[in-house]
Amino acid sequence: MNMQHLSHTGLATRITRAMLVGFTALVAACGGGGGGGGSTGPIGGIEGTGFAVGGISGFGSVFVNGVEFTTTNATITLNGRTGAAESELKVGYVIRVRGTINANGTTGTATAIDYQNEVKGQVTAASDSASTITVLGQTIVIVGTTLLDSSLAGLKPSEMVTKFVEVSGFRDPNGNIRATRIEEKVIAAGEFEVKGTVANLDTVARTFTIGSITVAYGNLTVPANGNLVEVKGSLSGNTLTATRLEIENRTVGASNGDKLEVQGYITAFTSINDFEVNGQRVSTSASTQFPNGTTSIIAGAKVEVEGTVNSSGVLVATKVKLEDEGSTRVTGRVTAVNGAANTLSVVGIAGQVIAATFIEDKSGAQLRPFNLTRLNVGDYVEVRGRELTSPANTVEVYSLERRNFDSRVEVRAKVQSADVNTPKVRLLGIDILVVPGNGGNSTECRDATSNRVDCATLFGQVVVGTTVLKVRATDADVGTGSITADRIEVEVGN
Repeated sequence: MNMQHLSHTGLATRITRAMLVGFTALVAACGGGGGGGGSTGPIGGIEGTGFAVGGISGFGSVFVNGVEFTTTNATITLNGRTGAAESELKVGYVIRVRGTINANGTTGTATAIDYQNEVKGQVTAASDSASTITVLGQTIVIVGTTLLDSSLAGLKPSEMVTKFVEVSGFRDPNGNIRATRIEEKVIAAGEFEVKGTVANLDTVARTFTIGSITVAYGNLTVPANGNLVEVKGSLSGNTLTATRLEIENRTVGASNGDKLEVQGYITAFTSINDFEVNGQRVSTSASTQFPNGTTSIIAGAKVEVEGTVNSSGVLVATKVKLEDEGSTRVTGRVTAVNGAANTLSVVGIAGQVIAATFIEDKSGAQLRPFNLTRLNVGDYVEVRGRELTSPANTVEVYSLERRNFDSRVEVRAKVQSADVNTPKVRLLGIDILVVPGNGGNSTECRDATSNRVDCATLFGQVVVGTTVLKVRATDADVGTGSITADRIEVEVGN
């Protein structure tokens, strides 16, 4: 069992090649993932032959959704190019694996691996407050588990404008791409790519739209309004002139009796017994397990569904689990690590790595494969995940990145307690000391609109158990049991 993370895939309106957008499709294997449960192993562990679709969480073979697939005899296709090498794949890429899963539910053999990006083009707009960028008319949401290429790490969305990028991820109910990985790319003039739903088809002008982009399809196959398509071509202004157009299948395509695991957003909801995830219809019954309950199983919820496909193409679920995008973050030095137990501490805050944790080495060492056994005390990392209620003050880790050392420490979490008289707040079991005043050593306090306020005013805005604060400090505080904040701000969004 390794320590890697699973990226979610899924496209509300598409599902295309990743039509299994829910990862481990047949192979149910896997699970993990973010959000509910805290299990360190696969959510199912269903033995069989078929598909697994999900985000790559690590290497040493290829890890998808907590399952390690050997790739010795696998054919790898990268954005339509057959014969690619495993070394060209990256953590966070949403892939489709054809192969088998072993009885242990954690290992398998891949015969074919296919990666297709969601969009490739230039960033033309961005919103820092919404954590979004726009590429070829598509809105890309940067969530807590989004992996950014080294050249983009630390940039605000607005600082990415004019850059050329490739995005992997899955669609939410609004048709936006919730990114699993964004990387900067050199893109040739005719290599822009986008997937989406055909609208405003004009068979005379031979054009249609995908979002706000006009596609001129010339003599290529004529699509229909509502078709899911993948288009490649050259961009001039707001028009993409297609050199390739493929009509994609919205359904998973699994056969009767296939095991299937789907991860993504609920894109259509009739009832708790009848809904769709990334276009895959799901049914549940009295025997279906809901580890997180059913209250939040609604349209727009992110879920992981496991079961078997029936003769009507419906996924009959044995388990439906809510997921999370990882709003809790800790950045700083590793203060403890135990590879055997899949645990670590960062600036004294405990982290539990799960089967689906994305793990990547972005330091100068660039180790691959990389996992907890290659992580050392003193390494500088960023951990993203969710705060567990049990054990308390522990982060269930969805992504872990090692970086070159930096003296900055950051903690982003819900406030556990606040004492305006001391003054201090407590996050993840760590006391954050506030230095009042306006001098050079005082703590800079900012509200949810990023306006600087008196720290006493900020304390007045804090709701224990609800308000999320982001704290910045220096490495000098690590190991003292408390951190003196250089800056505290109220956080909203991702």
